[in-house]
Amino acid sequence: MNDDLGRSPCAGRGVWPPVRFGLAAALGATLLLMACSSPPETRYYDIRLPDPGSIAGAPLGRIIVDEVAVPDHLDGPEIFYRSSAYEAGYYGYHLWVRPLSTSLSAEIVAYLIRTGRFEEVVGPPEALGAEGIRLSVTVREFAEIDGVGDAWTADVDVAFRLEDASARRHAERTITRSVPIAPRNAAGTVAALNQAWAEVAEVVMDEILTFTKK
Repeated sequence: MNDDLGRSPCAGRGVWPPVRFGLAAALGATLLLMACSSPPETRYYDIRLPDPGSIAGAPLGRIIVDEVAVPDHLDGPEIFYRSSAYEAGYYGYHLWVRPLSTSLSAEIVAYLIRTGRFEEVVGPPEALGAEGIRLSVTVREFAEIDGVGDAWTADVDVAFRLEDASARRHAERTITRSVPIAPRNAAGTVAALNQAWAEVAEVVMDEILTFTKK
């Protein structure tokens, strides 16, 4: 067992899809469960964006932030990882404190408010039906990717759309970020995902500033 990986047999990671075990493996698993009669402490994590600080400039009016769209397999309580192109799973006893769709949406709203550039920032659920420049974000990847050797990364892949219905114009862009994971465990994964999401937020803010100047 490599403790650096955070993959203790008792505290380890679930496998998705399920693995089929033979009789010998099943017996070994039973013995392992007996040895792990006291489960490890469950740890909880969240996504937090850093304070961007005030950005100088005239107020940009109202911006509407839709709830961030997250695939179902990423929006549960478990922290997701991909161990290969064909294998994936979830960390055991390491959970998100709230659904990713909720965390990512709330942090984007708070981030935009802290820039001080908007007269009003409206997030979900009030965003539904509200008028103003609209920001829609779709997450396509938000996970630990286990590469060869030490090449483990936190990969974030999002598509976002800015729309000004009153001016009949919009802008779309895809952003990908890959941040090395260190240490290679659940805490290291969450820290790297936070960093990647912060880099995405910076790009989104830059795009909003560019969009509002057109």
